[in-house]
Amino acid sequence: MREIRPGAPARTAGELARNLQFRGQYMSILNKLTIGAIAALGAYALKNPDKTTKVAKRLMRDARAETRSLASSARSGAESAKGAATKAKKVAKSTVTAEAASVRRKTRKTAKRVARRVKHG
Repeated sequence: MREIRPGAPARTAGELARNLQFRGQYMSILNKLTIGAIAALGAYALKNPDKTTKVAKRLMRDARAETRSLASSARSGAESAKGAATKAKKVAKSTVTAEAASVRRKTRKTAKRVARRVKHG
């Protein structure tokens, strides 16, 4: 976590929260940079009308940065999901193949057994 100098523009909602002295449960929400964080900051702004413009400006700045980071994380998430799907498909395919092979083996065994019985009465 980088040190925050007073008056330095916040880079994330979490930093903004620390700048605004958020405490307790809000911190965990804000560190996750969720929409809830922005809502919480909005509530803070409502309670402190004298700081509203400053909060709003920082919020806008943070929201832009957040959107960028969320977009990139969503992209990477999609990539990993794609990889997982491909892997799952391969596993399913091999499982099906194995199942089919075992069914064939069982069928063959049964057929042989029936043939033996028929032959020897």
